[in-house]
Amino acid sequence: MDMATEQAMREVLDAPSLYPEAPRKDRAQREAEMREWFEKYDEVNKCYNLYGMDRADAAPCDSWLDLKTFGKHRYAVNSSYAPAGSAFKFNHTLITRNKLVFEMFLSYWYGDDSGVYMPSVAVFLDRDFYQRGRGSQRMEPAVFADFVKRYDTGQRLVFKEVFGQKGKQVCIAQIDGGNLVVDGETLTPDAFAAQLAGDGLTWIVQDYIFQHEVMSNFNPTSVNTLRIVTYHTGERCFVEDAAVRMGYPGELVDNAFSDGFYTNIDSTGKLDESLFNFSMKTRRIHEWQDVRIPAAAEAFQFCVDLHSRTPELFSVGWDIAITKEGKPLVIEANDSWAVFVTQTAIGHAARPAWERYLAERQAFDAAIVRS
Repeated sequence: MDMATEQAMREVLDAPSLYPEAPRKDRAQREAEMREWFEKYDEVNKCYNLYGMDRADAAPCDSWLDLKTFGKHRYAVNSSYAPAGSAFKFNHTLITRNKLVFEMFLSYWYGDDSGVYMPSVAVFLDRDFYQRGRGSQRMEPAVFADFVKRYDTGQRLVFKEVFGQKGKQVCIAQIDGGNLVVDGETLTPDAFAAQLAGDGLTWIVQDYIFQHEVMSNFNPTSVNTLRIVTYHTGERCFVEDAAVRMGYPGELVDNAFSDGFYTNIDSTGKLDESLFNFSMKTRRIHEWQDVRIPAAAEAFQFCVDLHSRTPELFSVGWDIAITKEGKPLVIEANDSWAVFVTQTAIGHAARPAWERYLAERQAFDAAIVRS
């Protein structure tokens, strides 16, 4: 074990418990468990305290999923599906990983005017803008400037890189008299387009989502979403876990990797009492104990319906907004969803359920191949 690894382990051991109300294991036991974890899984368990594994009443350490094994198995099963009669496996993760492709599937399943997703209004592809809904015609610079002028001052446009993850490659531009204001800088349409072109990436452009008042109250500067995890074992499709995510004050995204907060919810929309921050490794009792997420049960059922249309994928983490009118709106689908949100709830160790569902799916896939 090198010095950097030892230091990372000491930082976890030296940190105070996030559960001061519960008896804590002594340092010797915690260190022994941390070292055993490293030997087994080749990673420092930086979530040890966040998960509450330091509590004297915690489930056995092996009940928690390590990030490396989980990530490897999650991708392997999501990216290899063999249709009946085929000796070759196909990778369906592109459906969720490419936002433009995912939107095409949503359009096919539900229609552009369904209100269950936010259709893009333009695409930035190969250094040019293409307006959606008009034969995907290329917009000359002057046309893009006119496109921006259609929006009133104060309105917002959201630019998303099609392969962006973890809340990165998201740009929210506020319209100001035909210009775009990004991170406090005012840019002409030409200058803004040149900035995007410099990245050499593909972006979709969407109207800004106006969320329900309950969701906005968590943090008004970000669209705060539900992360709903579903499984499809081949025989059944169901919701396993859900959380509400909220951005750090002043931030534009709610992602946990961008200092966002989260707490688990049930199908009635009731919040767990604890609010967690993955980046900062903190926990506190939040002030929204009597709040209920609107349309939570509807959102759960919506995610089951979504996953039922993509049975090739084993597990998906869906990002769902709740609109101003109280309706669920799918933002993204994540086949590479993060397990730490699931495991942060007190005592909620995910390995037993994960291995059980994985075995069900593998048995189903094997039966298809044999047929």
